[in-house]
Amino acid sequence: MRMLILLAVLAGMLLPLRAATPMTFVQLADPQLGLGQGEDADLATFQRAVVQINALKPDCVILCGDLLNAWKADDARAFAAAAAKFTMPWYVAPGNHDKWDAPEYAGLFGPDRRVVTVKGTTFVLTNSNLWADSRRDAGDTELTWLTKALADAPADAPLFVVGHHPLFDNKPDEKDEYYNVPLARRMPILDLLVAHHVTAYLSGHTHMSIVRDYHGIAMVTQGSSVKNMTKEPIGFRLWKIDEKGKATNELIPLAHADPPKEAPKATPAPAA
Repeated sequence: MRMLILLAVLAGMLLPLRAATPMTFVQLADPQLGLGQGEDADLATFQRAVVQINALKPDCVILCGDLLNAWKADDARAFAAAAAKFTMPWYVAPGNHDKWDAPEYAGLFGPDRRVVTVKGTTFVLTNSNLWADSRRDAGDTELTWLTKALADAPADAPLFVVGHHPLFDNKPDEKDEYYNVPLARRMPILDLLVAHHVTAYLSGHTHMSIVRDYHGIAMVTQGSSVKNMTKEPIGFRLWKIDEKGKATNELIPLAHADPPKEAPKATPAPAA
C-alpha cells in the first residue's frame, strides 16, 4: 500500500482526503536574484515567470523563499516591485538568504510566518530558518507557533504547510545536513503533519525538484526558477485542487517570454 501511495505522489497525485472548493495555485522557489546571471538578468527571468504565471490565472502564488542571493535593500525593493505585477495574491516563506528581520522585509513581503486561506485551502507559511537555527529557543518558538497554527486550521479542508527548507531529502531519519531540518526538530514536525492530516509540505532550497511521501503526505521540494543544480529546467509548479479535495501538480518550465511593456494591475504582498 505504501508503494502505491508513493507511485501516486511521484505522478503528481495526492490522496483525496477532504472536500474542497476547486482552486489552483503556483509553488515557486529560489528566484534568488544574483545567483544566476546577475541581479538584473535574474530579475528579468523572474519577470518572465510573473508573465507566464499571470497567464495561467492561479488563485495565488506561494514563494518558498530565497528571493535574493545576497540581501540588499534596493534589490529587495526591485524584487517586490516585480512580484507586485502578479495579478493574484502572493505569499512568501523566507529562505536562508532572505533577511526576514531587516527593517524593510515586512513592509515588502509581509510577516515571516503567517496563515492564509484562499478559496477554502489553508496555507501555513513558516520561517523554517528557525528550525535550522542552532539556538534551541528559536526552533522551539517556531514549533510552538506551528502547533497552534495547525490546531486552529479547519479540519475539513485542504491544508498545506510551507517552509524554505525540506524536512528531509530522501529518508525521514536521514542524518542532519545543510539541505534538511535537524532530526531533533524534524520528527516532531512530521508527527504534527500526520496528526493534522496535512495535504502536503512545500519547500525549496535544494535547487532541484524532490518529491517524497510520508504517510500519505506529499513532501514536494520545488527546483529553482533561476538556476538548478541538475539538468531540470528552471520553472515552477502548478497545483490544482478539485471539489473532492484531490490535489495534483505538474512542473511548468519557464517560457522564454519578454516582460510586457505595460504591466497588468499590480497586486502588492498582502498585509498581515
